[in-house]
Amino acid sequence: MRKFTDWPVAATALWGRLTAHPFERPHEGLDLARRLAREQGWTLEQARAMIEEYRRFCFLCCVAGESMTPSREVDEVWHIHLTDTHD
Repeated sequence: MRKFTDWPVAATALWGRLTAHPFERPHEGLDLARRLAREQGWTLEQARAMIEEYRRFCFLCCVAGESMTPSREVDEVWHIHLTDTHD
């Protein structure tokens, strides 16, 4: 298994941008995590976990070099994220 330090510079930079992106902004109202919890019937902790899976999926889509299929939960995150035009 490859270590994080073995990744090409571009992949490391991409992962850094993905992990730094703030999907939670409670001061702005209903952010992605809270929308997911409300619309999917998830706890806030479950929504946060699925956002982390979404980050991993986005990364894999960019670096894998082949088509990827998300889980149902990641697909739900993706669809709700698509509707957030500000983000």
